[in-house]
Amino acid sequence: SVYPNKTAEELNSTDKNNYKGNDSNPSVDSDTNNDTYFKGQEDEDDFEKVVLLPKPFDLKLMKYISAINDKPTTRTITIDSSNLNKVVNGKVVTTADYDVSKVPLLVKTGDYVTYTFRIYNEGEVDGYAKEISEDIPEGLEYDASVNTNPAWTVSNNGKTITTDFLSKAKGESNLIKAFDSENDDGKGSGLSYKDVSVKLKVVSTDTKNIIRNEAAITKDENSEGEEITDRDSVPEDWKKEDSDDNYEDNPEYPKYKEDDEDYDNIKLATFDLALRKFITRISTDGNFEDTNTTTTYNRVPQVDSSKLKVGTAQTAIYNHSKEPIYLNRGDYVLYTIRAYNEGDIAGYASEIVDYLPENIDIVDYEETGNDLTKIKENTSISDYRKHFTSNKSIEVKIYNRNGKEEDINTNIYTGSITKIFYNNAVVNEFTNIVTGDINGDGKITVADVSKAYMHIKETNKINESYYLKAIDANKDNKQTMADISKIYSYVRKTISNL
Repeated sequence: SVYPNKTAEELNSTDKNNYKGNDSNPSVDSDTNNDTYFKGQEDEDDFEKVVLLPKPFDLKLMKYISAINDKPTTRTITIDSSNLNKVVNGKVVTTADYDVSKVPLLVKTGDYVTYTFRIYNEGEVDGYAKEISEDIPEGLEYDASVNTNPAWTVSNNGKTITTDFLSKAKGESNLIKAFDSENDDGKGSGLSYKDVSVKLKVVSTDTKNIIRNEAAITKDENSEGEEITDRDSVPEDWKKEDSDDNYEDNPEYPKYKEDDEDYDNIKLATFDLALRKFITRISTDGNFEDTNTTTTYNRVPQVDSSKLKVGTAQTAIYNHSKEPIYLNRGDYVLYTIRAYNEGDIAGYASEIVDYLPENIDIVDYEETGNDLTKIKENTSISDYRKHFTSNKSIEVKIYNRNGKEEDINTNIYTGSITKIFYNNAVVNEFTNIVTGDINGDGKITVADVSKAYMHIKETNKINESYYLKAIDANKDNKQTMADISKIYSYVRKTISNL
């Protein structure tokens, strides 16, 4: 016997006592509290109970960052709905499998992050997400000026915002249709959904911690605008991040037990350069390519970035020997200065300062804007090139003012051009300045003193900027008799350097 059109709520214990069975059966019930028999049942008749359950109502919320400063992200939701509303291992599967990255996206203070909430209908009853709530954790701020459609209602404490943008009151077009199992492709094509978004401003300066903010459907309604029970969630019971017990898996990137809640993560990007210095080679003659006069050292840092990667340290560990190397006076030491980027933002080491202790002199040349200075007279191009990097991908060539490459055996002179090539492409170009070489022959003689004197006395003005810089021996950006006096002293060998 069955009770047609009876729901679980309508079927109760009194029905058992009201059922008479076959009219010819005796009306005897030895145990009115025993559900095994019905009144009037004899051993030649039997029954089964059938309960018609109501159609389930079930909304699902997925939250993801859809844009940063209005630039779309790559966050994409993938769905496996192949088992939705089917019996698997004796239980009805009440939610599809959803996958979207929760790895924190990098942001800067002042950025605007757009969070999108996508509401799916996994049930068999049409309905609305009457209210959606979003928490505002420390480090984020709601800005009403950029949230006009929809506008959100801010709680008294400023920590929660809500919207009824997808409710029936806002329009019947917000209705989310029931899951269409017959036409579903197993990848969510049968799932109807509606979206709503909010922009939050990043005000945090904390570069250490992840900022997680959470959202939930906090009120449901059916197609008639009436309150309805969700089969696997309690909208008014927003669990948030109170305890790891609320999570199904990893607390770092959890999936909530209730499918009407979700979250996403951001982290403040950092700019962080680290510098290490180590000896690469020592040469007796300055020619670091000559293996007969050069010793090579392997003191390159061995980097352990494991703690930096997981966020338990602010810098990597660099292991490299600092044991002193013994050498002789007059030896040449090639140091390598390596800049590492330990942060999230790409950048440049725009200036590096190296301290020169007593008894160590630098032999390379000084870059001053687009000029190379501190080049000594009678420096051959061959010797000049030795003081540049030994990287085989880098090549140094010298050209005259007309663009013709100079022979390697000629001397560097004021006004010549140094071009630095990387993989056959010019990456830097400098004008060479040999202080005191005013006529451009790479030597410092009385002829240079005479030419500088005529310029200062205005009997024969010099117009070329590189020759004017070569006159400036005392480095005050002027051409005066004091410069001529210093150059003359050098020619007379009363001073040894300019």
